[in-house]
Amino acid sequence: LYSLASSVAAELQPGDVVLLSGELGAGKTTFTQSLGKALGVKDTITSPTFTLVGEYQASNNPDITTLIHIDLYRTGDQTALNNNYIHELVDTAKEQKAVVVIEWGELMQQEIKNRTWRIDFKPGDTEDERVVTVELD
Repeated sequence: LYSLASSVAAELQPGDVVLLSGELGAGKTTFTQSLGKALGVKDTITSPTFTLVGEYQASNNPDITTLIHIDLYRTGDQTALNNNYIHELVDTAKEQKAVVVIEWGELMQQEIKNRTWRIDFKPGDTEDERVVTVELD
């Protein structure tokens, strides 16, 4: 996944949103960690399943200084409230020189106006293999 994440990182622009989808264990957090590494994040990126949002300083691209990592898996009954908060993060990402990565991106209920990457992870033929689809809106 690091090779793919590095390729995506090289194309990212401030304000971009990366929506990740796939089953539990499909590689969404691993991809985010690899993307962070490619962007120069020094901190350990962990899944923000319980905290919802993690922010990390990036140093490899002067145009992108922050990686905002969001996990919508446990949003449950607070989806509308969380989506409003998340939309605020997305709407201000360009000014913050940030990119926003959203795990379980298919749970977003509001339209995203930012340039959006849709990356879907599916199991491959073997346990270690993944089929990854990347689309850029």
